[in-house]
Amino acid sequence: MFSNQNTFELNLSNLENKIKAYEEEIVQLKQQLEQTQSQLESWWLRCKIHRIPFMEISQVKKAKRQDWEKNLFGFGLSTPKEGELWDTETLEFKGWILGKDAPVDALEVSFNHKPLCQVPVDQLRPHIAEKFKDIAYADNCGFEFKLSSKQILLDESCLEIEVILENTQKLKIFEIHLKQRLTQSSSENVKSQKISLIVTNYLQKNSDLFLMNKDYEFAIKQHLCCESKKFLYCFIPKNACTTFKTVTAKYSIFSSEDELEKASKIHSHTNQLKPKVTELINESYFKFIIVRNPFLRLISAYLNKLVIKDRNNLENFGQDFKIMNESRLMTFQDFIQYVEKTPSQQLNVHWRPQVDFLLYNSYNMYLQFENLKQDIPKLEKALDIKIPKQNVAKNTTPYAYLDVGEPWKLHGEELWQIRKSQNVVPLPYQMYNDELIAKVRERYKQDKLLSI
Repeated sequence: MFSNQNTFELNLSNLENKIKAYEEEIVQLKQQLEQTQSQLESWWLRCKIHRIPFMEISQVKKAKRQDWEKNLFGFGLSTPKEGELWDTETLEFKGWILGKDAPVDALEVSFNHKPLCQVPVDQLRPHIAEKFKDIAYADNCGFEFKLSSKQILLDESCLEIEVILENTQKLKIFEIHLKQRLTQSSSENVKSQKISLIVTNYLQKNSDLFLMNKDYEFAIKQHLCCESKKFLYCFIPKNACTTFKTVTAKYSIFSSEDELEKASKIHSHTNQLKPKVTELINESYFKFIIVRNPFLRLISAYLNKLVIKDRNNLENFGQDFKIMNESRLMTFQDFIQYVEKTPSQQLNVHWRPQVDFLLYNSYNMYLQFENLKQDIPKLEKALDIKIPKQNVAKNTTPYAYLDVGEPWKLHGEELWQIRKSQNVVPLPYQMYNDELIAKVRERYKQDKLLSI
């Protein structure tokens, strides 16, 4: 009897061990299946992207000076640029043109020598207005238009942009040669809404993005990649981004410290650091971001970009140009009222809410701007990198207590004179009253959660 019972217990024990082994094998098989599915989806994504046709800007020819200098002060084309690839659904043009005797009212665009459309010249171009201060109509010398693939899609084609002069004569200023081809790799620099949509859909499905109603195309552009150290960095202006862009470049595109020192304008190198599609969807990459108290970020942006900014070196602030132009009369109170009422997508990046920059639901590390000295060693250890300590506080604003009443009501010009004469600006807490605190807390309530 005891022998039968022992045999039964032994068989039961063997059966339990086999079940446990099968369960462990099932878990392993599920993991392998998930990994295989992820690899297949990534492979499918790359294949799908490589099947999308694009337009290559093979050549951009600009008219010779002797042909236009009698009629024009100058002209330029910021986009598209030679060598770029564009989605065949749309091709976007942005530029400027300034007539000598009168403003240029319109341009004519031709496709393979046949008139296609006329484009008004009426867009703001503050950087041109700053160069030509004596020309009253220099403010609105810009042009912008889009062409669809249905209008210009051929294997090879030529676009011509001509000025319509007062005497109805035409003067060709640009000749743009296009050719259609497929992408050769997912790392090619493509201006594509279709790719953004494909990548966004993939990320939404597989990487648990931050919000379902945000501007993913914008957020993707705010990430830089270091392939050698396998990290993605989400950069936010006014959050030590110059320092961390430099660090990303150091381990990505510069082979020596000497080359890095020569790269004084690090922001011009960010296009070389844009992540590939495969890197955006690679969950093994370490992702980090620097966040900042929104109250302090707004003060810094207002003082640095609107008050202390060199007036001979104005940045093109796009839709925010009006406040750039009026910044010497604008009080901090006026500035807060402006950002409170303006939709986020119309705000300049220096005061756009930080949550708009986030692409993923979670990052491996959130560094606090106000606590960088303590947080940087943790990042250095995680990524095996070195961050130059002197760069972190390079652009520190000289705050000091000032015995002035209600500094939030001081005009930008008054603050500028204080800065020039005393080399200081009011402490951040001096710039807020209860009403402004309430407005900022509500407008940037999601940012406040990030900085806690």
